[in-house]
This record gives sequence, structure tokens and C-alpha cells, in this order.
Amino acid sequence: KAKTAEEKHRYENFAEGKTKMTYGVISNCVDDAGRYSYVKRLREHTPLDLYGRCGNLTCPRNGSCEALLKPYRFAVTFENSNCKYYTSEKFWNALNRRNIPLVNWIPEQVPFDAPPKSYINVHEYQMEDLAKLLKRLANNDTEYNSYFEWRKNYTVIADHFAGFCDMCKALHNDSVPAQVVDYKSWLADDTCQGWTLTSIITRRIKNYFV
Repeated sequence: KAKTAEEKHRYENFAEGKTKMTYGVISNCVDDAGRYSYVKRLREHTPLDLYGRCGNLTCPRNGSCEALLKPYRFAVTFENSNCKYYTSEKFWNALNRRNIPLVNWIPEQVPFDAPPKSYINVHEYQMEDLAKLLKRLANNDTEYNSYFEWRKNYTVIADHFAGFCDMCKALHNDSVPAQVVDYKSWLADDTCQGWTLTSIITRRIKNYFV
């Protein structure tokens, strides 16, 4: 008897083939969110391989990179800025690789379409507690698999053209009234940190020496 999609999911072990702990890909070592500084400290508590200009490992921009990253259980998918509604492809790519993403979202940044219990927000844990959680999940397949329950009801579409299709649908949706957006007010109400000479110096000190 052929299994249903739900039955296939029920018996699938997402921890299978996951032979490595955590990876991060960071090439901008000085950013608003202080990713590099956080990762440096996190590596003192848990195994973490760092790719990109900020790390000692390289991941080619081709299919071989996917093969390198897929065996990891967790992925550092920190955004370089904590701006409202800002989520980049790093998060979605990790979901497609069947990694559990570690995110650094502030409340205003959480995307409405992020699958429930598909990620771990580092802001919700002390660093030592986060390391303990990762170790526990790595040693417990059942608990690790609980972060993939969302796959029963959701599918991640990795097609780069999907966004253009959604935009076209929205533009042709007459049920949504036209709006005149005050961009200045919208930007003024954002959570992004502005760039000044002082802030640039502060970022460098924070990322390299803190």
C-alpha cells in the first residue's frame, strides 16, 4: 500500500545524514546586527564551522556548496540588519537544506510566513543555554524532528521567480485598494540603525573587540 504524504513525513528521520553540528556563512564582519561578534562567542560553547571572509572555510558559489552545508544540523542565518519585515534568502535556503535555522530576529522582523517551530531565535536564550539546547537536539532525533512538523502543512518554494509571480498577482488584484505610501514616515518608523561616522567606528569596535 502506498503511503500518504503525511505517513511519509511521519516516518522520515530528518536527523539522518546530519553528521555535523552548526555552520554559518558570513562575509561582512562589521554589520548592524553584530553577527560576527556573536558567532565568535558562540563558538566557545558549541562546535560551529564558519564559512566566508569572516571564517576559515570556503563554500564555492555552485552546487558543491549545497553538498557541503546539507549535512549540518543547524545553520546560523543571522541577518546583517534588524529592520522591520527584513528576512533574506539565508533563512529559506536553510529550510530547504533541512537545517534548523538559528535566527537573530527582533519582534518587528519576524516574517508572517515563517513556518511555526521551524527555527530557533537566539534572542530567546542565554548563550550557554542555547548551546545546551543545540546539544540536546543533536542527541535526540525525536526532539530534532519536532522542528520539521511544519512540513506536514507547508512547502518552501525555492524558485527565484516565485516572488515576481506573487508581485504580478498582487498588482492585478483589484480587491486590494490602491494606497499612497508616505515612504519618509515609513522609513522613519523603521528599526534599522542609521549610518554615521560614530556608528561606523562603534560597529568596528563592537565586532572585533567585544
